[in-house]
Amino acid sequence: MENIFGTSSVLNKKMEIELREINLALKTEYQKIISEGYTNIFYVKSKNATYNDNEGMVDGVHFTYLDFTRYLDFLMISLLNLDL
Repeated sequence: MENIFGTSSVLNKKMEIELREINLALKTEYQKIISEGYTNIFYVKSKNATYNDNEGMVDGVHFTYLDFTRYLDFLMISLLNLDL
């Protein structure tokens, strides 16, 4: 699962760049593992994992109860779509 870009990353470009680099490294390692023949390893993109209504994060980083619920809904749908 990729890192989620909170509202603080919009205001802090350094943080945004770091999160993009971390997500790229995660994706690269995932592809490496898959190319080595491992199975049952899945990559979930974080796009649309949360809403952009500024109600989801307390401080731009940590979820409110509302966004945590939304994130769980996103994860449930993402996992169901993997047909596990």
